[in-house]
This record gives sequence, C-alpha cells and structure tokens, in this order.
Amino acid sequence: MNNDSEEPTKTERLLHYIITRFDRPSKLVLASAITAVPTTWFIVYVADVPFEWLIGAPLIALFGSVTSTYIVSKTLFAFQERIQKQNKILQAQAAALQEANAELDAFASTVAHDLKTPLSTIAGYTNLLSSEWSDLSPAEIKQILEMVDKSAHNMSNIVDEILLFARARHDEAIDLSPLDMHQIVKRALERLHDEVQRCAAEIILPDSWPAAVGYAPWVEEIWTNYLSNGLKYGGHPPRLELGAAVEHDQIRFWVT
Repeated sequence: MNNDSEEPTKTERLLHYIITRFDRPSKLVLASAITAVPTTWFIVYVADVPFEWLIGAPLIALFGSVTSTYIVSKTLFAFQERIQKQNKILQAQAAALQEANAELDAFASTVAHDLKTPLSTIAGYTNLLSSEWSDLSPAEIKQILEMVDKSAHNMSNIVDEILLFARARHDEAIDLSPLDMHQIVKRALERLHDEVQRCAAEIILPDSWPAAVGYAPWVEEIWTNYLSNGLKYGGHPPRLELGAAVEHDQIRFWVT
C-alpha cells in the first residue's frame, strides 16, 4: 500500500472512478451526502502477478458505509468470474481431448486388427513357399504369389485410409458417392477368404442392397471388422447373415 498526496483526493473524482469502473452506480445515489478522507492508491496482486491499480477510501453515506473494501471485492469478484469462465473452457477442452484420445485408441485398435490379417496371410504364404517350394507346382506357386500380392495391396489400401482419416480429423472434405454394397462386401469377404475357409463359415447375403451414399473404403473396413468378429465369435462353424433395412431417413446394415 502506498500513500501519495499528489493523487486525486476529491470525492467527486473518487465517485467518478467508481461509477465508470463498476456497473452499480445506484449504490451512490446519495453522492451529495458522501464525504471522503484522503484517498490511497494501491495495487492488487493475484498469484504474484499485478492485477490492476485501484483507488479507494472509506466513504460514509446516509444509508451506511461504502468502503474501499467494496471496490476491491467487486474487482476480485469480476476476476473470479473470469477465472470460472476460463475453467469451464479448459474443462470443455479437456473433455474434448479425452474424447479424441478415446477415438484414437479405438482407431489404433481397429488399424492393428486390420493390418494383422494381411500380414498374417503374407507371412503364412511366404513360409509355405520357403518350406515347400520344391513340392509346389508352377500353378500353385502362382496362386500363392497372387494371394501375397492381394494382401500387400490390402495393406496399402489400409495405410491410404489411415492417411485419409488423419486428413478428415483436420476437417478436410471427404468425397462421398453412391455405394456398390455388393462389391464392397465381396472385397471384404475376399480379404477374409482364408479365415472363412479355415472355420468353414456359412455366409448368407441378401439378394439386393438398398441404395446408400458414403466413402467406400471406410465402409469396406467396417464390414471387414464386423465379419472378422463374426467369424471368431459366431459359433462352430460360424453362420453369418448380412442384411440391411431402411429406417426413416437412414439405412441400418447388420451382421447376425
């Protein structure tokens, strides 16, 4: 606190400061009845940071006392409101970050699953070639190499879709188009060909699909993921039925 006789000490200067500084001039309607002692300039520190300079003095009115403490508390109340607003903003940002991290965790799990299938296929066929090359016919070798090439192509597509997903998270536009669901499901089943054969799964497809719009590579990934889970947990041997139905303005696709 620092007294300075050169600073304004007149009551009207103090009242003018208070009225222009705060939003409750009605507190000072009896200004003609208010007197003031010499004023004091002081600075308020918040968290060791200078917040703002204030001027105050004990004021005596017919309706009671209005002191410099009132001025300070008004300022700190405004500062507290600001802090509360900032806290709400930070809480919202933290919630959004937590949600984004959860989405990334789920996406990472899906990507790991999707990449594991073609990698396992490539590893299996390359091991077969290295161990039984001399016993395989040229036609069998060609078929195996085609499967390896297809698996590598699937991996390349998955990486492209990951990059596209990253761009989509930055609000870049994704081109949507009519979906050929027959071809999309066919590609998904081709990717899972070995799993389907290994577990002797029965796959039942509808005669037709309703028209839908979307991004085909992502829809294929969804089908692949659902079908893969169905093959694992759909019984022995698994029996999977795919279908779709129009519900209001949306289309529901399913694997049962």
